[in-house]
Amino acid sequence: TRSSSPASRSVIYEFDPLFEERKKIKFLSSSTEADDVDMLQIPAPPQRVDSLPDSSEAPVIPNDIEYFLYHRSTGNSFFFANEEQAKNNNASKQEGDVPGKKISNLVRWTSMKRAIKMVTDGTPWTPSAVRKLKSGIKVEELPSQRSPAKPHNGYLLKSPSCGDKPKDFIQRWCQLGEGKLLLSTDKNTVGKEMLPLENILSVQNVLDTRQSEDGSPVYCWELSVTGRNKSYLFGSLSSADSKMWMRKLLENLTNVFPSKLSAEYTRAGQCFVKEGISDEWNCAWVVLVKRALYYCQIQGKMKEIDLRKVRLIALQADKGCCSVVSDPGPHIQLYSVDKVIYFQMDSTKETKAWHQIIRASASESGPTIIDHQLTKDDVPVIVDKCINFVYAHGSMSEGIYRRSGANSNVTKLLALFRTDAWAVQLSRQDFTEYDVASVLKRWFIELPDPLLTAGLHKYFCNAARASAKCTVNEKISMFRNILDKLPRINYVTLRRLIGHLSFIHEQAEKNKMPVDNLAAIWAPTLMHVEGKGGLEWSRRECNVIVELISNYKAMFLVDCEEVDREKRMLEVLERVHISSSIPLHKPSGDLKIAIYIGSKMNGEAVNIVVSPTMEAGEVCQQLAHKTDYGPYELCLTEMVLGGALSRPLHHTDKVLDTALRWAYWDSADCKDNYFLLGVNTLYRELVPLAKPPISKSGELKFADQKTKSFRSYLFEFSQAKLSYYKDKACSIKLNEWPIEDIIWYTGHEPKRNPQTRWAITFIHKNEPVKRTKECPYFGCTIAGSLREDQLQWMAAMLLAQFQHTDLLPKPNLV
Repeated sequence: TRSSSPASRSVIYEFDPLFEERKKIKFLSSSTEADDVDMLQIPAPPQRVDSLPDSSEAPVIPNDIEYFLYHRSTGNSFFFANEEQAKNNNASKQEGDVPGKKISNLVRWTSMKRAIKMVTDGTPWTPSAVRKLKSGIKVEELPSQRSPAKPHNGYLLKSPSCGDKPKDFIQRWCQLGEGKLLLSTDKNTVGKEMLPLENILSVQNVLDTRQSEDGSPVYCWELSVTGRNKSYLFGSLSSADSKMWMRKLLENLTNVFPSKLSAEYTRAGQCFVKEGISDEWNCAWVVLVKRALYYCQIQGKMKEIDLRKVRLIALQADKGCCSVVSDPGPHIQLYSVDKVIYFQMDSTKETKAWHQIIRASASESGPTIIDHQLTKDDVPVIVDKCINFVYAHGSMSEGIYRRSGANSNVTKLLALFRTDAWAVQLSRQDFTEYDVASVLKRWFIELPDPLLTAGLHKYFCNAARASAKCTVNEKISMFRNILDKLPRINYVTLRRLIGHLSFIHEQAEKNKMPVDNLAAIWAPTLMHVEGKGGLEWSRRECNVIVELISNYKAMFLVDCEEVDREKRMLEVLERVHISSSIPLHKPSGDLKIAIYIGSKMNGEAVNIVVSPTMEAGEVCQQLAHKTDYGPYELCLTEMVLGGALSRPLHHTDKVLDTALRWAYWDSADCKDNYFLLGVNTLYRELVPLAKPPISKSGELKFADQKTKSFRSYLFEFSQAKLSYYKDKACSIKLNEWPIEDIIWYTGHEPKRNPQTRWAITFIHKNEPVKRTKECPYFGCTIAGSLREDQLQWMAAMLLAQFQHTDLLPKPNLV
C-alpha cells in the first residue's frame, strides 16, 4: 500500500467519521505503527524474491489525479487544470508556501472533496475508490509511491532565438530535479531561469546538428512547453551528453517507460488517447523510438504500435476530438493492424508536430528488408502489392518476369513505393503487369543482403547439390532446417514469393514460364552474393530455386485452406483470361513493312503485313521460299543509322514493336532504318559459348552519349547487368545497366571511331533516343580488339536476355 503523508492522513481523520472508532482502536494498539499503515486496507503480504516481476516491464500506473499530484513536483499538470485547482495554486503562492507544502494542500483538498461526496452519497469511502473528474476522464486507484528520479546537472548550450539564428548558443549551468529545470550562468550563481517540468508538453531530439560560434557541432533537443509558441532549444557538444539529458528529462517526467526506451527515443510527451471510436479519451504518456510508438494510459500498461504496419496516419478535425484540451483542434488517427487509435495533444501545434514526425517515421524506408513498411504478416508492402497485381493481371501473360517493363514506369513506381508504400495504388491504366513485375525483381536485387541471406547461401547451395542423392523426404527435411534459420521477415516474404512463383509455374502453358525459366531469372535476384558469381555457384543457385518452387507445398507446410483458395483464384483468372482472349472486333494495328532479302544493295524488298503479335521467326517462315534456306536457318536483322549498326532479332522478338520504336528517335537517325533477311550465322557462332550461367569481365574502351573520345575501363557482365568501374580493383562502380532495360547493336556510329576491331552500341529500351547539345551521340559504345572477346560478351548478354527459350529456333516449330 501507498505510504501516507501527514497531509493525507489528516484528511482521513478529520473528514471520515465512519472510521473514527477504527482509528481509535488502531492508535491504542500501536501508535507507532499507525504512522505508516493505511487504516482502511489490510497490508499485502511481502513478495517473494523468486517471483519478482521483470524490471523491464512498464509499471501499471492508474489514471488517478493523486498520482500526478504526488509525482509532479510542482504545480498542476495540464491534464487536470481546472478553476478550483488554479484558485488553490494562487492561494498557496500568496501564503508563501514552499513547493512541498503546495502539493500537500492539493492532496488534502482532493481527498477532502472525495470523502465529503462519498459520505454524503452513503457510499463507503476509501482513498483508493474509483472516481471521475468533471472532464469525464477516468481516474483509478493510487499506485505505490515511486522512487523519485535522480537529479542531473551540467553545462548545456541554450539558443536565445530558439534556433532561428545560427551560432547564437550561450552556455548555461543546468540543474534538473525537484520538478524543475534551473538555469544559471555558472555553478556558483543562483538559478535565474526556472522551467517547471509540469509545463513541458514534449521533448524532441533534433536530427540535424547545429554549429556553435567556433564551428563545433552541437547536438540539440527541443522542449515544447505550455504558453509558448516557440520551443526551447538546448544542445551539447557531445552526442552522448545530449542523449543523457533527454533521458534524465523523461525519467523526471514519468517512469512508465523502460530505461531502454528513455535512452533512445526521438520524441516523448503527454497526450490524450482513445482506442477505437467508441472508447473514451484517457490521459497517456507517449514516446517515439525509431519506427515504433509506445504509449501508456494512466490506468494501463505500456503498449506498442509498429509504425511499419500502420496503413494510414491522418490528421482529422471532427466532433470526435477530445473536449478537455486547452487548445481544441484536430486529432491524429493511426490505422494499425487491428484497430484505429486516436491521439490528441493539449495544443494544435503539438498535435501537428506529433503527426508530422510519426508520419515521417512510419514511411521512412531504409535499405534492408526490415526497414520497409510491412503488412500484418510481416511481408513488405511493396512485395505484397506487386504480387497481388501480377496474380490478377499477369499470371497468364506470356513471358511474365522475363519481359521487362518501361524503364520510366519502373523508376517512377519504385520512387512511389519508397516514399510511402501504403499510399501506392496500382492500376492497369497507369502500369502494365510487366512494369510491376520489373519493380518486384529490381527491389529484391537492390537489397544489400539477399533474401536468402549471404550467411545461408552456401548451405542452400550445398543442400541443392546433395538433394540428388537423397529421398524426397530427406530433401524436404534438409531444406526445412535451413529455412527455419532465416529471419522471420525473410522467411514469410520468401514463402509469399515462392508460393506466387509456384502458381506462375503451374500456368506455364499460357505464360511460357516453367520452373527452369523462373529459376534462371530469380536465382541471381534472390541469392546474389559478392565473390560467388562463378559458373558452378550460379548453377547451384538455380537448383535451389527450382527445388523451392517444385516442392513449395511440402517445404512451407501449405494447408488445405490455402490450396482451396488458390484453386478458386485460378478459376476466376481462367474465366477472365478466356473472355479477354476472344476478339470482339476485327484485329487492327497491322502495318506493311518492307523486308530486304540478302542485301539492300540488291534492291530486292518484299512488303509484308505485320501484325502486333507477329514474331521474327514467323517472318522468316513466311519469306523462306524466296531464299535457298530453311526458315530455321534464317534471321531477321534490324539495321539502323543507314546500316552502321545492326541487331539480329531473336526469333521471338515482336517485329512491329521494333519498327514502332523508331518513331521515338530523331528523324535523322531513323530515316535510313530497314529490316534485312539473311542467314543466321551470328547466333550459330554464339550458341556454343552460351552455356548458363555465364559472366564476363575485362578491360574495354567506352564512350557515352556526351563524349566522342574513348577511354579504357574495367567492365563486367554478371547477374544480368552490365557494369563498369573506375579502377581495376572494382572498388568504385561508375554505372550499371540491367540487360532488360537496354537494346544493343553491333557496330558504332560513323561520327566516332574507337579504332578497334569490334564495337557494341546500346540504348535505353523504353526511352526516346534524342540527341541534345549535352548528349550529341547515339547511345553508349563499348569496344575491344579480339573477336573472341566480342563473341563472349555477346553470348553472355544474349543468354541473360533470352533465358526462357533457345537461342535458335527448332526446325519443327517454324
